[in-house]
Formats: sequence, C-alpha cells, structure tokens
Amino acid sequence: MEMRVFGRSGMQLSLLGFGCGAVGGLMVRGDPLDQERAIARALEAGVNYFDTAVQYGNGESEKNLGRVLQKLKPANVAVGTKVRLAPGDVGRIGDFIQKSLEASLARLRLDRVDIFHLHNSITETGGRPALSIRQVLDEVVPTFERLREQGKMRFLGLTAVGDTAAANRAFAQRVTAGRATAASHVAAPSGSFSVNHAWSRRGSSVAKALGRTFASGECQLIHGARSSFMMKLPLRWLSNGPLPSVGGPSA
Repeated sequence: MEMRVFGRSGMQLSLLGFGCGAVGGLMVRGDPLDQERAIARALEAGVNYFDTAVQYGNGESEKNLGRVLQKLKPANVAVGTKVRLAPGDVGRIGDFIQKSLEASLARLRLDRVDIFHLHNSITETGGRPALSIRQVLDEVVPTFERLREQGKMRFLGLTAVGDTAAANRAFAQRVTAGRATAASHVAAPSGSFSVNHAWSRRGSSVAKALGRTFASGECQLIHGARSSFMMKLPLRWLSNGPLPSVGGPSA
C-alpha cells in the first residue's frame, strides 16, 4: 500500500482509506464477523485510515468500528469522525459539538480521534440545514480548537459541502490544519459542483462523469484546499451516482 504524508498534518496515511458509511451497509448493519474480517483484510492490505460519522446508522458505524479496532488492536491507525448540527442545535453550537464528540469517542472506545469534521453544509447566510460562514468561523472553529487543546482530537476538518465560495472562504482564512473532504456524490449537489440528477437515472460513461466533475467547481475546492495547507479527498465516486450506474443501478 502506498503511503503519503497527509497535508501538513505529518500523518502517514494509506492512499486508500476504509469508509464506514451507510453505502453498502457493512459497518452499519452488517454481520459482526463480516465487519471484523473486512477490517482485518484492509489492515493486512496496508490501509490505516478509517472514516466514520455519528450519522452513519445513528452511531452504529462508530460503535462497530470501535469494537473491531479494540479487538484487533492495530498499530498506527488513524480514525476520523464527524459532527452534524440539526437546525434546533444552532443556538448551542459549542455545547452540542462537545457532547457529540464525547459520545463519538465513547462509541469508538478512543480517547481522541485523529480528524474531526464538520458534517454540515456551509453557505454564506446559513439556514436549515446549512451553517453560515460566520457561524463556522466564529463558533464552530473555536469549539474545535478548544477540543483539540483538550486532547480529544488531533486535526479539524470541513466536509466542504454547500456553497463553493463559502467553503473557499473558510479555506482562505485557514480555519483548519487538517482536511477538507469534498463530498463528490454526484447523485446530489454538493459544495463541489452542480449536478444533473438524470445521470443517476440513465447512467453515463466514466469518462463523461469524471470530465464533468473536474470541469466544475471541484477544481476550485482542490485549489482552495491546497493553498490553505490542507489535503482534500473526494468521496463516493465509486459508491453511488453515475459511475456505478455504468453497470446498472447502484446498491
């Protein structure tokens, strides 16, 4: 497995990571033995980054990942998780984020996570369910920094969903020393680009899908992340949307 230094974090991460989301369902509703076998095989292949979130199965993904990692006890593994605020939580952003991370750590059976992401979309003005750029800069980021000082996380990140300009403003103001993950899920709009929903219905070629992706705002986010000393990892090209539809409906 090829390893790379992740941005300026100093972390040596595998080129391929292990996604623990609901797509496919293994880490959310899979058989415990299958979960253990899959993670053991990934570790054997050299994978050392595992990505999860409280939203994946309402904590089930975190719980299952924590159980397996505690049993296998692998060395030099990095774990990332996420927090998403509901509209009713915006009046207590700091308190909600802290409690969410502490609950995630309990499910993961960890004292800290390596990367903690904001899972909300970001726009200029906010509004259900997005957060405004000011809420992110004035409330979310200070809370993340405090949690890092408490030793509960190593690096903070943004999932870069929402408005491209707002995400780039966050990058430009160097709000994170960790990672920006552009959720390039072409079955739904993201901070990366606008999409044609008909792609997921009728299918398209891999070349066309990637061509449309990189000809869009995705490139702006790549540039913004790089210029703000972050690494950026596109998600889900192979899990949903036009790419898997080449061979038929996605799972």
